[in-house]
Amino acid sequence: MSYQLIPLHKNLKFLDQCIGVLNDEWPRSREARRASLLKSYDKYPSLVLVHVESNALLGHARLSPVEGQKDASFLEAVVVARLCRGRGLGRMLMEMTENYALR
Repeated sequence: MSYQLIPLHKNLKFLDQCIGVLNDEWPRSREARRASLLKSYDKYPSLVLVHVESNALLGHARLSPVEGQKDASFLEAVVVARLCRGRGLGRMLMEMTENYALR
């Protein structure tokens, strides 16, 4: 199986799937969630883990700035889709997100 970590702002076709995965875990209005996700940008993105063959969104993680530390970030809103849990995807998502942050 092949997986890819994609900055959401570079591929908005995953926006609705991402809203669904996040709202399954932390309910919020779709409009508020959408507005939050659209703030993603290169340095502090919302990242989505995608299964390449099926184009299914499997997880989400967001990098956010650490106040007062210009080259630091912290990880938040890490979630794997409920039906995909227990397969090591959370660990993979964390590793891929860390590698993205270190670039």
